Amino acid sequence: MALRETDRSEAEERELAVLQWTADFVARGRRRAEAMATPWFPINSLEQAVPSATRVRLSGVGHVPWLEAPDEFRTALLDFLRQARPKTSGAAPR
Repeated sequence: MALRETDRSEAEERELAVLQWTADFVARGRRRAEAMATPWFPINSLEQAVPSATRVRLSGVGHVPWLEAPDEFRTALLDFLRQARPKTSGAAPR
């Protein structure tokens, strides 16, 4: 049962204010940390500088995709390499 504002003591009001401030601070910090963990600016800049660049996003994967999602990473890498491979005239490579 929640206390109505008029039923709270001054000490309870102060404690409630501190708890609310703390919760707000933690929420802002979490959003800031999440934004910093995904620095899209360098990636967006690279895409603009290199028009032939291809961005592949693997859902739920962080900084080591070859360990976190090896099958998805392998598929994305092989697709990229197949597209980047120069066309040969059928002659055997030297």
